[in-house]
Amino acid sequence: MRDDPDERELTVEDENSDALTELRYQELEPLEFATNRGCQLLDEITLHILELRLALLVVTDDVSLRLDDFYPRLAALEVLADQAVGAARLLLLNADLDEAWGSLPSRPQAVYARHKAAVTRGSPNVFPEPSSLRRFNSAIRTIGSQATGPDWRARPQCPAMIRDGSRQCSNGVLYLGDNAFASGCFSHATEAERTRHRQHQDGRHEANVEASHIAHSALIGLGRIIAEGWLRRRHEPGSLFHLINQPDGPFRLEDMEDGGKAAPAD
Repeated sequence: MRDDPDERELTVEDENSDALTELRYQELEPLEFATNRGCQLLDEITLHILELRLALLVVTDDVSLRLDDFYPRLAALEVLADQAVGAARLLLLNADLDEAWGSLPSRPQAVYARHKAAVTRGSPNVFPEPSSLRRFNSAIRTIGSQATGPDWRARPQCPAMIRDGSRQCSNGVLYLGDNAFASGCFSHATEAERTRHRQHQDGRHEANVEASHIAHSALIGLGRIIAEGWLRRRHEPGSLFHLINQPDGPFRLEDMEDGGKAAPAD
């Protein structure tokens, strides 16, 4: 029985229309996905940003300009691109996500936050494969860690008592290198231990300088390889420079259509 006697009784057409509206609403809901091709393209974007950073290291060999304003902006782009690769791979792996915050596609940071929220609720934690950019940065940091060795910040507590004898000294003992520690902190160690500690610190500083030099030399070498590759391909058919500067005008449709017929991604 109807609550309102003046309400029109629903017909079959009305019910079908409501069902169609509901179906269309479901179709408009954002479909979250990622393809392997999309993940590869985003990873290539991280590599191209990295190429920009490396090429800037060597372009000053040919141009007397101060270009350091590029670096903080490129660093911000690297963070965004790395996050995009990780978020896309989370989607590719069908990682559980918390409810979307709107009808538009989520930003990479939001995908991470939604996955973290889902994990908090009991979903399995998914760890996407790191981007090529992140692998590169990790490799460069490894050069420094191999040269300097462990830092040994977690040191045993000094066993000596403070001057008034009321409690134990709260400082850590000195690290002497080669997995050895002094008998006390700087104040309570022997003079020989303090000298050995200073020698270790001096050696560590020299190792840091050497590690920075090795890493910088590696970056410069890669920058020169990238720069030479850019210039070599600059005038080749199909390069962006060639498409823009061809004699009969930039961006001929038939050239772009032919160039777009790329092989499918692995």
